[in-house]
Amino acid sequence: MSLSRIDGPFGAMPAWYENLTSGMSTPNLLIDANGEKASQHGYVYAPQLLDGSKRYIRAVEFYWAAVTKGATTAVKLTLQGLSTTTPYPDGVEGSVATIANAALSTGWKTSPDFDVAREVGLYDPLAVVWEFSTFEAGDSLRLGVSNEATGSAFTALYTGAAWGVITCRPNVLLIFTDGSYGIIHGGTAFTTMVAPADFNSGSTPNDRGLRFRVRGEAECLGLRVNVRQFVAGCNFDVLLTDAAGTTLRSLSFIAARLGGTASQYWMGLLFPAGPYPIDPDTDYQLTIKPTTTNNVRLLTHTLGNAAAMPLMAMENLKGVSRTGAGAWTEAPTTLYLMQPILCGIGRGGLSGLTGPNMFTPLVRP
Repeated sequence: MSLSRIDGPFGAMPAWYENLTSGMSTPNLLIDANGEKASQHGYVYAPQLLDGSKRYIRAVEFYWAAVTKGATTAVKLTLQGLSTTTPYPDGVEGSVATIANAALSTGWKTSPDFDVAREVGLYDPLAVVWEFSTFEAGDSLRLGVSNEATGSAFTALYTGAAWGVITCRPNVLLIFTDGSYGIIHGGTAFTTMVAPADFNSGSTPNDRGLRFRVRGEAECLGLRVNVRQFVAGCNFDVLLTDAAGTTLRSLSFIAARLGGTASQYWMGLLFPAGPYPIDPDTDYQLTIKPTTTNNVRLLTHTLGNAAAMPLMAMENLKGVSRTGAGAWTEAPTTLYLMQPILCGIGRGGLSGLTGPNMFTPLVRP
């Protein structure tokens, strides 16, 4: 049986911009009474589990969005399975860690090690559960989560009588004993909106975008990007380059076609010369390079941990920039809202195409 080429277009669709954690919605996961519990749960994903192997969860990373505590407040953190009859934790505390009072502060945090490292495989059910181990009147702890919902990853609150679903996605990373990372599939890891990238032909840097690679043979058809002409007339080029910076495909865009300066726009920009064949396990850059002194605006997020990038998006995706034709500077925790548009997947036969959101059709036949 031979393997066939699959044409697209397809987008290497990073999940992160669907469930960014900046501008988190009011509910989040708030525990402010003794006996309340918060859970982020779903099914384990990590590329290193795709071969059927197992890993052991040593600790987790998560985000405290708001903390009000007393002098003795402490939190119990547990790893549990999922109920077979409800979308909630099963209550079996197989691994336990205590978050001491001194560690209760806002920000992206690494938990203490669990007393027992939990063994997991690909898509094993898992719940990460927070509750007070010592409670003082007035205590209030809010976990940062995404303000979007998904059908395979959940957040929930237990208010002393019953669990209830909160319409958000998990925001937690799993740390394995070998130093690698996993995630709850469909979830995210903390991102924050930083100052937008407003730049022009005279800026340093003046060429910004993403570095990416894929595991299988494919063709790059263009770029999908969220962009704004921050100053009217900010014409720009879209460049596909190799690791050395040699231009492989390009297009020139007239910013006046965006229709104004008030809004960001999602656009699919296709190379007029047609798709370019990209090789597996090879670095390429897709970038925006202004051709005038009027500013282009790219929205920019940062990750709390660069290890989350291949778990939330496609493998080896990271921000990159340069000035002129100078050397590339990588920004492993920078997320510009853009993605490659791919086609011709498996032009030499399908192989090694992995990743939680590797190829998603942008159009249907």
